Amino acid sequence: MDPYRIQRREMRKTTPPTVVAGDPPVLARARGQPCPYCGTPMTKGGRHAATRDHIMPRSKKPARFHLGQVNRAIVCFRCNRDKRSMTLKSFHARLAETNDHRAVHIAKFMDALIEKVGDRETFRRLVGGDRRESP
Repeated sequence: MDPYRIQRREMRKTTPPTVVAGDPPVLARARGQPCPYCGTPMTKGGRHAATRDHIMPRSKKPARFHLGQVNRAIVCFRCNRDKRSMTLKSFHARLAETNDHRAVHIAKFMDALIEKVGDRETFRRLVGGDRRESP
């Protein structure tokens, strides 16, 4: 693989997004709203810039498994970067093990998500397992 391409990929993992002229409206509306994963108000740029997250990572879902908008959440850059390609259940478990305050916010988000989805099987497939265990 081209070394320049690898370098750009590594920079994307660690560099917060910058403000661009064509900021999607959904991200613009999220500014000032609390991140569902950590509760910190999302900003226009920096560590808490609003970004899109796939709740079930694209790398983990089966080819025939399509959730559309249900699989997307607007979260801050820091939480999106820390989650990487983990399922929401795995991310919650890792945060709970380290007593990270974000585990509480993710638990609330998962509770709201199960109500939104309505179907237990779809919820399990979305978060990467059964309903969260209590930390």
